[in-house]
Amino acid sequence: MARPTNPDTATVLRHAQQAESDDVSGVVVVGVVSPAQGRAALLGGLIGAIVGALLLAPVGLLLEVGQMSTGVRVLVFAACGAVAFSTAGFVYGGGRGPERAGEVRDPRIDIAAGAALDARTRAASQPATNPQEGDR
Repeated sequence: MARPTNPDTATVLRHAQQAESDDVSGVVVVGVVSPAQGRAALLGGLIGAIVGALLLAPVGLLLEVGQMSTGVRVLVFAACGAVAFSTAGFVYGGGRGPERAGEVRDPRIDIAAGAALDARTRAASQPATNPQEGDR
């Protein structure tokens, strides 16, 4: 991008860029996300961890794994459930959060590019309806 020659233009662009960066926040190492997306992802991950631990901990009471004691089995299954469900909650929350906060663009204003077939192209793309004997 070429540098603006007018100092006023550079100042306006700098302020616009600062205003845009004020609306984003960093979350762990995920990258730059909107505040609603970050909050929803972290909350979804936390809720998922709790739910996953509560759902899978009883499985440790039912299954025997080698010579593990019951307490260790319950802890291992609770940890597995927490990791699995927190990942699902993090992904779901991060995707759904901006939508719930109204930070998503209206899909009706998006422009979709496409190609329209004219009659000749459409006819050429259709298979032959009456193939001759020699073509089989």
